[in-house]
Amino acid sequence: MKTTNRPIPQTGFTLLEIILTLVILGIAATTIVPFMGWKLMRSGDVESRLETDVALNQVMERMVAHYTDLMSSCSSLATCKARLDELYGGSDSTDDIGSAGSTVSSGDYGTYYVQENKYVDYDKNTNTFVNGGTSSLYLLVIIKPDAASQLSLTYLFSAYAGGGASDES
Repeated sequence: MKTTNRPIPQTGFTLLEIILTLVILGIAATTIVPFMGWKLMRSGDVESRLETDVALNQVMERMVAHYTDLMSSCSSLATCKARLDELYGGSDSTDDIGSAGSTVSSGDYGTYYVQENKYVDYDKNTNTFVNGGTSSLYLLVIIKPDAASQLSLTYLFSAYAGGGASDES
C-alpha cells in the first residue's frame, strides 16, 4: 500500500491576520478610551456635588426651621435675626448666620459661606427688592458651600411667617 504525503491542514491564524487585528484594536482604543476615560475620571464629581448640595440644603432647612419656631415669639424680624444669630453663632453671637462675605463654621450645621445677609424691602414700582433697614419686612440670606462655589441657596425670611410682625398697610 502506498501512502501519500498530504500536507496536514494548518489551524490557527497567520501572522498577517494577527497584525491586522492588533491594528484595528489599536485604532478602536485610541478613539474610545479618551472619550470613555474622561467620563470615568469625572464620575466622582457628580457624587461630590450632590453631597455638597445636600449639606447646604440641610443648613438652610435648619435656619428656616429655627426661624419659623422663633417667629411666633418675636416682635420683629430684627429680633428673630438676633435670636437666630445666637443659635448659630455659638460663643460669637454678633453674626450667627454670618455677615456677607464671611465663612461660618457652626457646630452641628457645618461650614458655609454667606454671600448675602441683609434686610430688604419690596419696591412695588420697580417690582424688585431694594436695600432696607432693620425695620424691613424681609431678610435676604444667600449661602454657598465656599466663596468660590457656583452653587448657592437663597431664602427670603419674612416678618409675616409664624404670626410675627406684619405690615398693616
